[in-house]
Amino acid sequence: MSGDKDGGMMDVLLSALETDRNPKIRFYKTATFPAFPMFLCENCKCDICSQTLRLGYFAPIETSVFRHILGNGVCGRAAPNNLVVDVGANVGYFSAYASALGCRVVSFEPNQNPRRYLEASAALHDPHHLSWKVYPAAIGKEEKKAHFTDEGSWGFNHITKRKLMQVRDLEVQVVLLDSIVKEDVLLLKIDTEGYEASVIAGSHNVLKNYDVQNVVVEVKNFNEHVVRDFLFDLKQDGRFTHVYNYFEEYQKPGMDLSTFDLHEATMYDVTDVVMNKRYEQELKYEDFWFCKKPFLNT
Repeated sequence: MSGDKDGGMMDVLLSALETDRNPKIRFYKTATFPAFPMFLCENCKCDICSQTLRLGYFAPIETSVFRHILGNGVCGRAAPNNLVVDVGANVGYFSAYASALGCRVVSFEPNQNPRRYLEASAALHDPHHLSWKVYPAAIGKEEKKAHFTDEGSWGFNHITKRKLMQVRDLEVQVVLLDSIVKEDVLLLKIDTEGYEASVIAGSHNVLKNYDVQNVVVEVKNFNEHVVRDFLFDLKQDGRFTHVYNYFEEYQKPGMDLSTFDLHEATMYDVTDVVMNKRYEQELKYEDFWFCKKPFLNT
């Protein structure tokens, strides 16, 4: 960034991130392709921050899925369907990447700690708030207040059904995605640490009434029958033609994401397993990609 105007905006954003915990704030440019700027915390309980600062990227396989879906000008500002919805955005790594690729972005993050960095990065990418909207809320099947854990790494906190004894938590707002998004979606990303079925329940109308091209979702307990039923319902409601299950290389260093071929990832086509409820065939990984265009064997 250069010039008095940009420097002044940087001062405002850095000031907004200051807390009584004295975080070491980093303005950082990633080693992704394309690279993108964002704000990270060097000494907070932030797994996304620590990995990105150490490796230059976070979750390289999912990052590459984003690039495959959103790259090559698909997400240009004039494109008819260029909306990315990020549920469980945390500090905004994937939201910022989508913005850098030219997408409009809607981000949801109920935890105020990572959300400060998310909002600062959104203001950096979109200072006039025209193409990136941040909601201080979780997505669920009904509008309500909920308990949200506030211990350990920011990336592993989650909504609980009730207040847990001896666990520090926050009260957060839960809203329906159906009440906010009323248009086609290029990519819906969900990372909510076990709350994904409730997220999809609150997104029923979006999936049924609009064209959602891709869903990238982390799914806990993915071999339990009730969760397998959820995967089936998601495929049917969204009219997806393909489902892929992939292994995320969180700790793999030295990957050149400008040349990495997503076909080299450990990824399986599980469309038949999900569509026909083949419970006897175990799924392998917690990360899933629902889409309407084939990827493997292409």
